Amino acid sequence: MTQELKNDIHTRADAVQRQYHRRGPVFRAIWLVAAVLVIVAGLVMLVVPGPAIIVIPIGIAMLAARFRWAQILLRATIDYGVTLHRRISKAGIGVKLALALGGAAVVAGVAYLVWR
Repeated sequence: MTQELKNDIHTRADAVQRQYHRRGPVFRAIWLVAAVLVIVAGLVMLVVPGPAIIVIPIGIAMLAARFRWAQILLRATIDYGVTLHRRISKAGIGVKLALALGGAAVVAGVAYLVWR
């Protein structure tokens, strides 16, 4: 299952990259600006409450259509994410509960710091 999931995600990313290169220069410029804005928004979400862990990889995926270094980073991120998902899926209920409580504590701590 893990290898199939990785291959599926890589195939989808490759399809987006092929479509990106078929577009004109104006579209590619707008795409690049949007990717940078998505990453900046994700970085802001590291400080304020928000799904930075989801938003930043989306920006990197957008940049991967243009830059080789982003493609390498995206592939590494996909491989790590799928492996992490597999490990969490196989973990016991105690580990899952600890991760959920730890995540909730981090969110509560950040919310407290922002709104105090």
